[in-house]
Amino acid sequence: MHAELARELAIALGGAQWRFTITDEHGQLEHCGLTQVRPTGAPTRIASCRAIVELQIPAAMLRALSEDPTGLGVWGEVLTDLTRQLNDATSGGDCFVGDSHRRIPGAALRRYLQTRDRSCVMIGCRAPARTTDQDHTRDHNHGGPTTEDNLGAACRHDHRLKHEGGWRLHQPQAGHFHWTSRLGHTYHRPPPPILEPLPDPVACDQPLMPLLVPSDTNWEESEIWEAPEPEPEPRPPPTPDRSDDTPPF
Repeated sequence: MHAELARELAIALGGAQWRFTITDEHGQLEHCGLTQVRPTGAPTRIASCRAIVELQIPAAMLRALSEDPTGLGVWGEVLTDLTRQLNDATSGGDCFVGDSHRRIPGAALRRYLQTRDRSCVMIGCRAPARTTDQDHTRDHNHGGPTTEDNLGAACRHDHRLKHEGGWRLHQPQAGHFHWTSRLGHTYHRPPPPILEPLPDPVACDQPLMPLLVPSDTNWEESEIWEAPEPEPEPRPPPTPDRSDDTPPF
């Protein structure tokens, strides 16, 4: 989708919840949250609207654009807000204070998990993370904390598969999930990238193909143009030889 069209659609969905996602140089999640500022002229948040707009931008690009936000039009204040929130997050402090002892994660932690996991963390499952359960890798009733390194998005089917189907789940690092089947096979599900890296541009060393037909009016007399050869006349079908036919009785 063209960037200008994407910006117009985002402003048109002003009543939706606006989230932002800031990635590192590998496209992995670095910080996320809710925007505090919207472009001038965009509608305000409507509580009954369930749509979600997610603004995605690499941290390096965000810092570069924020050096001179005056030339960014109505989006300058938005990028300034994202830069401020990123600086506040990198300065230290727990963004999910108070969540570790409760069973159900708070809204900020749920948004973080949905953004990080993108979908159900089971191998091959594509259920969107916003429709899944927030599963404790180490069960909460066994002392598992409600933190980002002990939670993952699991659809109801795979959530029950872990508790009742004999599968085991381990999260050695936040966002990295190791599933072990009943046969003992282990499958690793790393965190998916938020932004896929763009391919490098391919240099064109060969000259462009010249036009085969000149643009002047005497193209029929040009050496490039050749009149097509007439198609040969179709041959008549051969006359059948009836000398060996068996006479009728």
